[in-house]
Amino acid sequence: MRKEVKVVRTDKVEPVTPYQSTVKGFSAQRLVTKTRVGSEKLMVGVVDIEPNSKGYRWSYSEAEGNDEVYYVVKGKVRLHYDDQWVEAEEGDAIFLPAGWRYQLDNEQSKPARLIYALTPPIE
Repeated sequence: MRKEVKVVRTDKVEPVTPYQSTVKGFSAQRLVTKTRVGSEKLMVGVVDIEPNSKGYRWSYSEAEGNDEVYYVVKGKVRLHYDDQWVEAEEGDAIFLPAGWRYQLDNEQSKPARLIYALTPPIE
């Protein structure tokens, strides 16, 4: 049976604290999920990070196989992965393969907004 095409309006989705988060300053809107639209292969959402926010550490094991992509819509962020880091700004995309330990920071004085995709979905 074919799935339906669905539009998910961001103004209708309540922000939540991201999975594995233990710090303030981060919120996520999980837009495309198994629960919301029936997506079995992909999860998509929006992350907002307040100015001067240090992130939380998260990871997915290679066995879990959760790859992520973040696209920076607004602002500039620093992504730590294990003992290394990269910076990304508006218009940049970051690929986060499973098997690393990550931390996403907004060290700027302005908010940051990112779109993310995660496969397979966790929700």
